[in-house]
Amino acid sequence: LYSLKFITILKVLGFKVVWTVHNVSTHEKQTLNDAFISKYLSFCSNALIVHSYDTIAQLKKIGIEHNAIVVIPHGNYIGYYENSISKTEAQKNLKLDPAKLTFLYFGQIRTYKGVDTLIESFGKVLAEYPNSQLVIAGTCNDTKLKQTISEFQKHHPNTLYFFGKYIKDEEIQYYYNAADCVVLPFKRSTTSGSVLLAHTFKKPVVYPGIGNMTAFPENIGFRYSVKEKNGLEKAMKKAAHEKNILTELGKNA
Repeated sequence: LYSLKFITILKVLGFKVVWTVHNVSTHEKQTLNDAFISKYLSFCSNALIVHSYDTIAQLKKIGIEHNAIVVIPHGNYIGYYENSISKTEAQKNLKLDPAKLTFLYFGQIRTYKGVDTLIESFGKVLAEYPNSQLVIAGTCNDTKLKQTISEFQKHHPNTLYFFGKYIKDEEIQYYYNAADCVVLPFKRSTTSGSVLLAHTFKKPVVYPGIGNMTAFPENIGFRYSVKEKNGLEKAMKKAAHEKNILTELGKNA
């Protein structure tokens, strides 16, 4: 709200305002009417930058139409993060089993990002493809999710590796280079930088067909519908079944 007051003052003073719509609305409720906040921000803006045409559709759903919207795709991270170590070095550093297929979830661990669904789906993947392992890396302030992760580890030792901390920029390459496939189990999303980060490290992705991810070609991983029952599970199983083409999909990415 303080930010909106500041933007209002800028408008009154004659400044031009450009809103980069990374999220159409907040993922987790912050005010009595989050959609109104987005509408007001749009009203104050001279122009809107979005990262995909899907974002325009999302804006319209909450009643936002603007006469100056520019689509600028989200860029990659090539050259920004270190990327010099081998898969062998990376897996050794994280103490992973090099003989197993490695799935990676990287980023903040929050409910709307679907980590609970990921753990449930991975359990079903293990039943069919026991030679698999899952790495979850990122900060987690959700006590319930931490408990879910701990319970899974207790019943499935040496299959889920949890790094519940802030990952420094120079350490990111260890997680991505250790992985065979990156999983993005998001329940909702406007713009995902995570999928571009995976692409930067030449990793195929299991991802939902939502937000800016709708714009990606299908030969960079395994897309699923959030409306399909067990869609994430099926996509992960497909990745495990077709593990021989993961490197090729990574190159496409």
